[in-house]
Amino acid sequence: MTKVSNFYEAKNLSEAIFQLKNISELNIVGGCTQICHEQNGDFFDLPGNILCLKNIDELTNFSRTERRLEFGAATPLAKIENRASSGKIPGVLLEAIKSIATPAIRNFATIGGNICSPGCKKTLYAPLLALDAILEFKNDKETKLVPMQKFEEQFASLLPQLNLSEFFKDFITENPEAKEKRRYLLSKVIVPLQPWTLEHFSRFNRDSYGNEYGFSLAILVRDEKGVVSDFRIALAGAFVFRDRDLENFIVGSKLPLSPKFVSHFMAKTEERFDEVFKTADFCFYQMDKTRFLNSIRNVVKGLMI
Repeated sequence: MTKVSNFYEAKNLSEAIFQLKNISELNIVGGCTQICHEQNGDFFDLPGNILCLKNIDELTNFSRTERRLEFGAATPLAKIENRASSGKIPGVLLEAIKSIATPAIRNFATIGGNICSPGCKKTLYAPLLALDAILEFKNDKETKLVPMQKFEEQFASLLPQLNLSEFFKDFITENPEAKEKRRYLLSKVIVPLQPWTLEHFSRFNRDSYGNEYGFSLAILVRDEKGVVSDFRIALAGAFVFRDRDLENFIVGSKLPLSPKFVSHFMAKTEERFDEVFKTADFCFYQMDKTRFLNSIRNVVKGLMI
């Protein structure tokens, strides 16, 4: 029997929220790259109800103020990349975007889809986590602002149940007795703008050794008058890592860093990785950990010069 799929389009954000509320089991997509990636047969296997957001102006544009960038959730990655020629995009985010697929695919793939696709965290998750990005969700009753780190903490358990849905999350209401879930649509990605002395991005692909999505690593460093004033490490893939205590360990240190301090910092970093990921698959974790630590060590050693 041929499976029937219903395809919906919205003219504006209000109409999209109305359809989200009234159409059951609605799968929301932007460029449909996640759906295409999931196909492995001769014919497309599509969800029953699909709402496409790619023609909604409020969700496909972005703006910049002195203090932050605001991306509509359905903004194509190529559109962000093209704007970067003016130097208005953080370098760590730009490098992450350039590492995704091909220019043709980046014309369709969206920033919101990269964040909210189910399963392993995609490429932009680590740099946005390091940049302290904020996600704006809307429904018919309210707007909710969710920091990237809280997003992971609150909704990781829900990810396996979200089938091919790029933009919505189910938020559990604060009243546990209500036993109600409210659907929200990711409408905006907000990135604070700050000056960084060093911005590093690396991507690790597992290829035939394991998960094809691999991991992304983002490191940000800011120094003021020869002192490290801010330091951030974010890792995302099959698991997510950002440790404020580890970051604060290096903040306040005078530059250049001493070899003894770097050795102490790397030992503490390895210790924290082992504590956080002690339940991870041993074989894959040991392979990944070596690559993560080498990348972090190379960046921190650069602060010895």
